[in-house]
Amino acid sequence: MQVYIEPLAPAPDLYLVGAGHVAQALARVAVETGFRVHVLDDRARYADAALYPAGVEVIVDDIAGWLGRASLPPAAYVVIVTEGTVTTARRSPPW
Repeated sequence: MQVYIEPLAPAPDLYLVGAGHVAQALARVAVETGFRVHVLDDRARYADAALYPAGVEVIVDDIAGWLGRASLPPAAYVVIVTEGTVTTARRSPPW
């Protein structure tokens, strides 16, 4: 008798901090590879759900403030691709 076991795990979360052209391209690839994608930016013209694949959560908010309030899952991935990456990283809480 052969038994096959395939663990079922939830899709990993990917938080893209910044919603410019890099985040748009990365979101497409991440969705296709099974990530649950969340995009955060303080610029509404970039954080537009129409620019992203279906199912991507798009958040328009102050970046440092949102990251300070958010409770990210322990296994989440965070990619910072804003125009002010160094400033954002300095103002954001350590995870």
